[in-house]
Amino acid sequence: MKHNYPAILAVLCSLSTLLAPPAWAEGKEAEPQPNTAIVPVPKLENDCYDWYARHAAVLRAKDKINPEIVLIGDSITHFWGGEPKDNHTNGPKAWASVFAPYRVLNLGFGWDRTQNVLWRLDHGELDGLHPRVVVIHIGSNNTSQTEHARQNTAAEIVEGIAAICDRVHSKAPGARIILVQVMPREEKPDHPRRGQITAINRLLVNFAQANHLDLLDLAPKLLKPDGTLPKSLMPDFCHPNEEGYTIWADALRPLLGPGKKDVGEAQERDRWLGDRLLGEAGPSTAASENRVFSLVYGEQPSDKLLAAWPRTSQSNSLSKDRTQYILTWTDATTGLQIRCVAVKYAEFPVVEWTVYCKNIGTHNTPMLANLQATPGSSGGRGKSTCSSTTRGIRAGRIFINR
Repeated sequence: MKHNYPAILAVLCSLSTLLAPPAWAEGKEAEPQPNTAIVPVPKLENDCYDWYARHAAVLRAKDKINPEIVLIGDSITHFWGGEPKDNHTNGPKAWASVFAPYRVLNLGFGWDRTQNVLWRLDHGELDGLHPRVVVIHIGSNNTSQTEHARQNTAAEIVEGIAAICDRVHSKAPGARIILVQVMPREEKPDHPRRGQITAINRLLVNFAQANHLDLLDLAPKLLKPDGTLPKSLMPDFCHPNEEGYTIWADALRPLLGPGKKDVGEAQERDRWLGDRLLGEAGPSTAASENRVFSLVYGEQPSDKLLAAWPRTSQSNSLSKDRTQYILTWTDATTGLQIRCVAVKYAEFPVVEWTVYCKNIGTHNTPMLANLQATPGSSGGRGKSTCSSTTRGIRAGRIFINR
């Protein structure tokens, strides 16, 4: 299944006075409008920090951190802790209890909506990174109506979350996405905003199941049996305190994967995958030593040929724990098509890859020879399959195991 997400999860919230009443406050539905939740925009609201300065701090810090885990969200994520550092931190002990073994980048921004996150991702905050896990909690602020942005419907918000997941998958295709359902807001369960959050989370359940994504529901631990949101966990009925963040940390911990040794191996696998396969972003950008295979075609080495041939790439989720990557090079002149199919396993530091050669033209191909794994390709396990006949490439296999 290709990750063209129709919708995904929620960031978090920063309190502010509502300058105009939302549709639910008036008891009537808003008329259909363009979905603002999917249109990238920078800062919309004023808050207790400099939005643009935090964005610049992220761009300066991200490559130095080289994060294994990235958190994406609004003020709920922002105020938890981590890098870039902020003066406002509500859950430092909970943060350390779950993230101490890892390198973590916090992309939470106070007052952000889904459209703000999309802008930040489009402006470099995830570029060049290869995180193992991305945690997304966004959408709470989309339930607010202000002078600068309207309240979105549940379906619009989930579409915005889906767009964020799509961005994450395109920029960090090796990352496992963990969605967090929008946390409850407002003290009483009969508040209209609670009903909208319930509708958002119901849609997220279906989305996560359809796309094999992990989904965290913190509401049962945050709410009292009568549905009341206790001030002891969220003093302003929106932002967790240390105890509230501890609930999030405890729920997240089992999903973050193996211990330090295995995490290091998984990080090395992801780096190998990015450098040797996914890092080949287009024609002429990939050095020959960065491919997992080499060959000779028409007496020409592949390092010269493949750099000039058009290349396409796609990724598919085979299951919650397996992601497939397909890279295809095609020689329009002779009809030779070369496909490298790789499968990454989330729970193991392994990439399995296979190279396929096929003649999609109408004439014989030149001789293809010496198809083999290149030095350094042992970061994954691979095989290639090809043969040369008077009609080109067809049956026959050469196995290369790594």
